[in-house]
Amino acid sequence: MTLNSKYVETCLSPKGPRTVLTAVLVLFFGTLAAMAAPIVVDANATPCIATTAHYTTIQAAVNAAPSGATVQVCPGVYPEQVSIGTSLTLKGVTKNNQAGAVIAIPANGGVQNGGTSTFPIVAQVDITAQNVTLNNMTIDGTGGIPNSNCSVPILVGVAFEAGSSGHVTHSALLNQAVGNGPGGSNGHCGYAIQVFPAAGGLVTIDTSSIRGFGGDGVAADSPVTVKGNFIDQGLTSANLLQQGTGIFTSEASTITGNTVQHVAFGIAGGINSTGVTTISGNNISADGFGVDIYFGSGISVLKNTISGGLQNPGLTGGNVGVDVSTSGVTVQSNQIAGFYYGVLAGGGNTVSLNTITDAQVGVWPAAGNTVSGNHFYDVTTLLMN
Repeated sequence: MTLNSKYVETCLSPKGPRTVLTAVLVLFFGTLAAMAAPIVVDANATPCIATTAHYTTIQAAVNAAPSGATVQVCPGVYPEQVSIGTSLTLKGVTKNNQAGAVIAIPANGGVQNGGTSTFPIVAQVDITAQNVTLNNMTIDGTGGIPNSNCSVPILVGVAFEAGSSGHVTHSALLNQAVGNGPGGSNGHCGYAIQVFPAAGGLVTIDTSSIRGFGGDGVAADSPVTVKGNFIDQGLTSANLLQQGTGIFTSEASTITGNTVQHVAFGIAGGINSTGVTTISGNNISADGFGVDIYFGSGISVLKNTISGGLQNPGLTGGNVGVDVSTSGVTVQSNQIAGFYYGVLAGGGNTVSLNTITDAQVGVWPAAGNTVSGNHFYDVTTLLMN
């Protein structure tokens, strides 16, 4: 084999190997330094964390972040809508005794940026990738869609679009509410968290505060785990049905350990396809229905504390602790108090070991359901057929 004379001269000369090695080392350590530099968002000229990867908007940092990165957001208010199409973590930073990385509505209001043709949305955070985490973030929807009167598009705090998945943890979703009519005279609309059908994996929402929403705190049309959250609509209307729902699900999900209050419907929905939904260990205070299951089967309502805000027989079918309009549902070991009906169930369900207090009717109808071991206190009619 004949070697190129220039190759031999370069590689075998005293300067050749050193020159090549130096170039390789510079490239290697430069790459490591770039990889190690934290991605930091701070609207100020000097970021709260020293870095060479400093961005003044969250969207710019998200656009630059590689898959799997963590984008650290310094305390401050960021008036922008954020679209996330890469697997990453968006994490609020606590610095100098300050926290509060807040995504707020832009000065000119929000614009449509997601959803479907039949359900367009104005999302403050729109997620289209899998494995996206929001940690220690505040999403504030104040002033989201001025004067919309609940026409589409709908305001959403965090949207998990089709094909996405992820985790919302230790975060606050606030004021995703738009008045329908002057001052909300005809109720409100808006969703704190919306999970669209055909998500790419499980969405988990935990240890977060969800307050001041117009329609639903969590609305999920794909499987979700919702646990350990504080959910409070905090809005009222002269018409009970114009109030909102704390948690709505339509696919197999786990809903546990949440506090849900100041809503018309505490936890509602069912299962459109197959699987199991467990609603357990929640503390629910609702003006209309504590738990309302109206489609699907394989649903268990277990060991919840459910209290009513009203006791008004004029609501005609409202004011129910646990309402079941389908079959194959187990309602067991719940504490239910302060409703007109404790449990209102269609046929083919199991109602057992519940404690029902301060109600006009304990369980109705008893016929067609398996009813056993329940305890009744201050109930006018225990069982009605």
